[in-house]
Amino acid sequence: MSLCGSDIGSSATGAVPTHCFFETPEDAAAEMPGTHTNQDDVFNSALDQRQELFDRARVLDHMSPAFQGVYNDEEAAQLYGMAAALGHPGAQCNMGVMTELGRGGLKADPVEACKLYRMASEVGHPTGQCNLGSMYHYGYGGMPKDIPKAAELYLLSAEQGHRLAQTALGMLYHEMQEHKQAAEWFTAAALSGDTTAQYKLGDIYWKGTQGRRQDLWKAIEWFSKAADQGHEEASRCLELVVNEQAEKEYKQSKAEEGSCCARSMSRRVPAQRFPDAPIDRQNQVAEKTTEQAPLQQGDEAGSRASSGGGSSNGSSPLGSPRSRPDIEKIAAMLDE
Repeated sequence: MSLCGSDIGSSATGAVPTHCFFETPEDAAAEMPGTHTNQDDVFNSALDQRQELFDRARVLDHMSPAFQGVYNDEEAAQLYGMAAALGHPGAQCNMGVMTELGRGGLKADPVEACKLYRMASEVGHPTGQCNLGSMYHYGYGGMPKDIPKAAELYLLSAEQGHRLAQTALGMLYHEMQEHKQAAEWFTAAALSGDTTAQYKLGDIYWKGTQGRRQDLWKAIEWFSKAADQGHEEASRCLELVVNEQAEKEYKQSKAEEGSCCARSMSRRVPAQRFPDAPIDRQNQVAEKTTEQAPLQQGDEAGSRASSGGGSSNGSSPLGSPRSRPDIEKIAAMLDE
């Protein structure tokens, strides 16, 4: 049950994930014919032969990106087997997958598949390391469940840039509740284009988990990338998070409108004049003050007229009724 593939997370629910083939750029970089010191013509011829066999097998394998439309799993399995026997690590990985799944007329044999993954892993092949790591991760193919060993193999592969191993390592750290490391490896794999990692990263930002703050825009970004590559669950989540973001922005806009109205009302009377009064009470006081202002202005005018000793419009020299002296009180004082 090799873990490398677009459905890495499905193993948690009991489903067998898709398998990892020798097709990625990091695998190609790991193919090492030039590292051999033996320059014998026979040796080089064997290297050329095994690569030729491998390339021919990929053309016939419908699960290979190199597939050209002529499906022949049985011949592909034979060619993979021949290249694997010559020590081609990519052929060993692909032959391991076909053996594990029982493709190409082969009997399903996870134990034999594990042996092939180990051969590729021992020469440093990233897909071999990733697939063997998954055997230890889930205790499959005759291997005991050994999380530390699985983490070691995933890490060896992930450090070579193998995006599927990076996602697998993220899943492993997630299971171990090591959230920071999980998010880091999901991010590395997502940036390399792995759809499962993109989906997981979108989910992390949507829910604000794995040590990351909620960020709906980043969730939309990563769900979109996964959905564009055909990830169905990411498409479903994308629709939900877009609706959630739209609702959030609507509520924010309404809250901002209410805040603006409150600020506008508070400007009608300075808050420091009535620091303990609520806004509505402040406005009532301000309105009352405004109504009394003309009367106060009239009083001031009358006082000025009285002090001036007369009025140009023929009004009483004693001034306005409010400033006129009490005649009766003055008379009583004179009588005394």
